[in-house]
Amino acid sequence: MRKSPFRELAKAADDYRKNIKIQPKKKKSIVIKEKITLPDDYSKSEIDTVMHNIFTRTCIRHYLKKEVTDSQIIKILDAARQAPSAGNYQPWEFIIVRDPRLKNQIVEASFRNSRRGEAMHGFDSDSEDWMLEAPALIVICINQRLARGVFGERGEKLYGIQSVAAATQNLLLAAHAYGLGTCWVGAFSEDRIAAIVACPKYMRPCSIVTVGWPAEKPKKAKRNELSDIVHVEKFGRTP
Repeated sequence: MRKSPFRELAKAADDYRKNIKIQPKKKKSIVIKEKITLPDDYSKSEIDTVMHNIFTRTCIRHYLKKEVTDSQIIKILDAARQAPSAGNYQPWEFIIVRDPRLKNQIVEASFRNSRRGEAMHGFDSDSEDWMLEAPALIVICINQRLARGVFGERGEKLYGIQSVAAATQNLLLAAHAYGLGTCWVGAFSEDRIAAIVACPKYMRPCSIVTVGWPAEKPKKAKRNELSDIVHVEKFGRTP
């Protein structure tokens, strides 16, 4: 059985958090009381739909044996490419993988990232075999030649990653809106994934998204309170 290079690091981080002596001060929850004025071209129902989509999306790791059509994949990729990018240079590339042989190779090149959230799904191995349940995988890459050509080193090492992350989030939300389930996978060997999907040297795999029809309804993972992460004007100055 392959050992994940992330497992021991994750355990060490969890142990550190448990043993830390200095506890943050308890803060009051932030409550938004003001009435928000909507733009003329927005309706309350439209905004409610968007917010509901954001707040109910969660990672899906079990899928029905039901195909996702090409047109459905194209719809969510169309949403993905609407993401913002520095200078609108759009450095993303999307590779759709359905071939079982390639999917197996991608799983072999992926590592199980030990996280508390995975306990909800009943995973107790060091593999990412659950990815094979998804009828399609989408490998999202940064076109580093484009990123570097526009913004130099900063474009390649920062702006490109920011842009592809935004596109990935768009893809997740669009899939959820259509009733599809997804999971963002970031723990993998970049070199091996690049070789499997025949990426040129200037293409860097940044994320893998599993796409399929959900066969589970996991609980939404807990999020930190706003009062723990919001600062006003300067870090440490909390509301």
